[in-house]
Amino acid sequence: MVESGTVGETLRRLRIASGHSLSAFAEIIRYDKGYLSKIETGQRRPSLAVLQRADAALKTGGTLVAHIGHQGRAARRLPKQRPPADVAASNSTGRAGLPELVDRLAARGIARQGGSIEVAPDRTSHRRLAATAQALSQDLRALCQQVNATTCAGLVEPWALTLAASVAGCPDETCELLEPAFAYADLAGWMAQESSSEAVDDWIELSAVLAECLGSADAVAHTWIRQAETALYRCDAAQVLSDAGSARAAAGPGAGVLVSRITAQGAACAGDHDAYAVAVDQMRATTDRPVVIGRFRLGSTSITDLLGATIGWCEVDLHRPDQAIQFLEQTVATLAPTSVRMRGLFAARLSTAYARIGERRQAVEVGRQAVAHARRTGSGTTRVQLRAVSHELRRWRRDSLVQQFLAEAAALT
Repeated sequence: MVESGTVGETLRRLRIASGHSLSAFAEIIRYDKGYLSKIETGQRRPSLAVLQRADAALKTGGTLVAHIGHQGRAARRLPKQRPPADVAASNSTGRAGLPELVDRLAARGIARQGGSIEVAPDRTSHRRLAATAQALSQDLRALCQQVNATTCAGLVEPWALTLAASVAGCPDETCELLEPAFAYADLAGWMAQESSSEAVDDWIELSAVLAECLGSADAVAHTWIRQAETALYRCDAAQVLSDAGSARAAAGPGAGVLVSRITAQGAACAGDHDAYAVAVDQMRATTDRPVVIGRFRLGSTSITDLLGATIGWCEVDLHRPDQAIQFLEQTVATLAPTSVRMRGLFAARLSTAYARIGERRQAVEVGRQAVAHARRTGSGTTRVQLRAVSHELRRWRRDSLVQQFLAEAAALT
C-alpha cells in the first residue's frame, strides 16, 4: 500500500518510527547521509536502488518502491496474451505480425553481422531446416555460455529470423518450424539481454507471438519470465512482480518452478520478506524439471540446485549476507567450468555478499574472477552486478587491492 505524502516524507516517517537516526540509517543502507537528507526534504529525487535498500532495511514490504510504481519505464510491453486454450484456433491470425517483426529485427543490423535471412519454401525444406536447427540448438546454447554475447548474437539471430520468416510463409495450419523458431527467438532474446542490445524487447515480442502460435502454456509463461528478467537487471522490482504474475497466470505445469523463482527474486528485490518466503515455499513444493517445448529445452542447464541458487541470490537483496554466502558458494562450486556466463554472474553476487560482512579480500578475489568471466562473455547482467560490488567496496578504496579491483571493474562496466 502507498502511504500518503511524498516518498521523502514517507521515508523519514518510517525511518524515525524504526528508531534510526539519519546517520545510522545511512550507514545501514550504504548511502551518503547528505543524499538521504535531500531525499527526505524533497530536494533530490530518489533512485529505485536506494528505495529498494530502504524498504529492505525497514522491512516495509515494498512501501517506498510502490511510491514510484511504473513511472519512468520506457520499454515497450509484450502484446497482450490470449489464454493458451484459445491459441490453437488462431494460429494463422497470430502469424500475421511475424513479417513486420522479422523486418524490424533484420533492420537492426543482421546483415552487418554477416548473417542472411532465407525463407524455406516448401514442406521438404521445412523438415530439413527443423532437423538442422534441432541438431545445432544445444551446441549453440553451450557456446553462448562461453563466448562474447555479441558474437553469439551474430550466430543465433540469422537462424532465428530465417525460422520465423519461414513460419510466416508456411501455408499449413500447423508448422513444424514453430518449435525451433520459438527456441531460437528465445535464445536470441537472451543474447540481446546479455549484450545490452536495444533489440531485446523486439526479440521478446517475437518470442511472444511464436509462443501464441504454438499454443503452449509453458512457452507463453517462459516469454513473460524472460521479460521479468530484463526488469530484474534494471532493479525494477514492481515490474518483475507484475511480469511474474502474468507468467503464473499463463503457466502450465512445466514452468511452475521458474515462475516461483522469478517471483522470489522480484519479492527480494522489493524487500518483501513475506512474499519471498511464500515463493521459496512454492519452489520447494514444485518439481524442478526442465521446460521442454517439443524437442527443445529452455532455461538454464548449468544450475544443478535451482532452489539453492535462488535463495543465495535473494538473500543478497534481503541484506542477509551470511545466509547468501552459504548458498552462493555451493552454487559457484557446482557450476561446470564451461558455464562461464553463469559463473561470472553468481561470482559477482557472492563478491557482494563477502563485502557486506567485511571480508574485503575474499570479495576482491571472487570479484576479480567475475570480472574475468564478464570480460570473456561480454555479459551485461554480470556488469550490473559488478557495479553493486564496486559500490560495496568503495569504503575500502584506500586499500591497494580494492583500488586495483575498482579500476578493473570500471574499465569493464
